[in-house]
Amino acid sequence: STLLVLNKISGIPSIPHSSEETETAVGSALAYLPSISDIGRQGLEPGILHRLDNETSGALVFAKTEEAFQSYLKLWKTKQLQ
Repeated sequence: STLLVLNKISGIPSIPHSSEETETAVGSALAYLPSISDIGRQGLEPGILHRLDNETSGALVFAKTEEAFQSYLKLWKTKQLQ
């Protein structure tokens, strides 16, 4: 599988605002799969293909490889994924 799907609960940020903030969906994804740290936008948004508002719950999608990130990001931007 080239994707990691995380069920984000309401009240948890998708991404951190600083490297010290770890109680985020990105932090959970990195704890589960540290190899995504070098994928996509890296930094505070490694591997994540989209975000959800803090108070929104739902599925967040992370790419497991750079190739998958670029491919899915292109599809996401053209609204070919639903």
